[in-house]
Amino acid sequence: MYRFALSTFLTSLVCISFGQAYYPVPDWLYTRDASSIRFQGSDDLTYVEGIGWLNPTMNLPLIETDAQIFAQADFFSRLGLETPLLKEVRVSTGQDDRVVFELVPDSNIELGSLSYAGEITGSLSLELPYFLPPQNLHLPNFLDLSIRPSGNKIIIESDANQYKVFTLTNPDRIVIDLFRSTESTPFSYPLPELSSLGPGLTYQRIVFPTAEKTSVVHIVEILPGYGQFKVVGRVQGGAKLSQLASGSQLAINAGYFDPSTFNSIGFLKIDYGTLSLPSRNRAVVAFNQGSASMDRANSLLELFSRGQLVYSQDLEDSSRLSLHKLANTWVGQPDTGVICVQNGIIIENKIGPRQVPGDGFCLVYAPALRELALLNPGDPLTFQVRIQPGYFETLPYAVEAGPLLFKNGAQLYQPELEHFSLGTRILEAVTQQSVIATRASGSTLFIVAETMTAQDLLPLMHYLQVKDAMRLDSGSSSALWANQMILNKTRERTITSAIVFITSLESSEQR
Repeated sequence: MYRFALSTFLTSLVCISFGQAYYPVPDWLYTRDASSIRFQGSDDLTYVEGIGWLNPTMNLPLIETDAQIFAQADFFSRLGLETPLLKEVRVSTGQDDRVVFELVPDSNIELGSLSYAGEITGSLSLELPYFLPPQNLHLPNFLDLSIRPSGNKIIIESDANQYKVFTLTNPDRIVIDLFRSTESTPFSYPLPELSSLGPGLTYQRIVFPTAEKTSVVHIVEILPGYGQFKVVGRVQGGAKLSQLASGSQLAINAGYFDPSTFNSIGFLKIDYGTLSLPSRNRAVVAFNQGSASMDRANSLLELFSRGQLVYSQDLEDSSRLSLHKLANTWVGQPDTGVICVQNGIIIENKIGPRQVPGDGFCLVYAPALRELALLNPGDPLTFQVRIQPGYFETLPYAVEAGPLLFKNGAQLYQPELEHFSLGTRILEAVTQQSVIATRASGSTLFIVAETMTAQDLLPLMHYLQVKDAMRLDSGSSSALWANQMILNKTRERTITSAIVFITSLESSEQR
């Protein structure tokens, strides 16, 4: 039998008439004796039966039963609790099913961290973030789909064999998509004629669920000890991946570039030569023979003239100062200054664009930097760059792209830390996505998904059990080359850099 707290009876009636839901108060939140109930949170609140709330500012209704106490959303906020409250559950069915758990606004849950997928054998048991269901929650059940709570889990019974969990905002929702694969093996249909690409290289094509529906994903796994990785690029004009891949067994597009000039954007290091520097705290992959290392990178540029420090700046802010070493490329704009240095001596200090000299470099700087504007031709000028993490300075090959997806087995997708603008096409567009990843076993993966967003890559990386992963330049640049062909499309775009894998004959013969 239900009974309302008498001191709040009138308020209760008003709230009920407007349809506000009541939620069960977890038993760990309160202690109850014969005459009172004490609730513990950011405030200690006490209700005495027959008297009401001892706290003068309280005017919140309760419902009591012999086994449970129910309260409205405002009550949980008053206690300072961050427990999300479930508003309703919606289900749509068809060839695939979608279950939507809609939360009460401002439920204080980190929805962005919830993203994974997998296969279903029997019932699907999901440990979703603990949220309180309303007292009168209706869980819809259909012929081929049933939903039931079990402690802090949600049990879903379905004839689907694949699932994907992700979140949406405005309003906050947890979404579960259930897919019925027509393939004999869930997710995956390897192409037998391409399953082996040579010693240590295996290829697989899979279908993987996305927020929209599904995507074809091309994956090449490179076992450790079969060869070495290199970053290759063109100083001018760019090239197609099939051209950059010449002499290798496998290649994937790599870093970002300016499509109008084909100048590389961000860190690019080839054969120990640093051609451009980290500038935006973005993800970098670096190689030492057959191993890959990934992390966000930044650098500090220090300029010296006649033994004195002239200027120093974290190159994360490339809008004020940027360093360019690609000979014969044009850099700068009419509203920027450009210092050109050859053999340690300034040969020009003028407005852009200017051409990078051989055996030298150019500095593109904002006019407000008077320390640089006052330097003259004939002045000596040298620079020192410290790159962090420091091991990037010792490895022969590196290229910047991003965002970082996984690091040491944990999801670290925070594009805003790498100066990617949230809500823009580069992150939100459904397009081709290129990824490089490693596993704890030492294997390296080259991956191209045909129709995904950057966010869709996270459950894919979880499914592939990666250790480290980062996105490479994507969209029309995405290309995966093997067996003398592009695997993911028929037409190539001109790009400026690529990661290639060259098989070591000695290693493969020994095996």
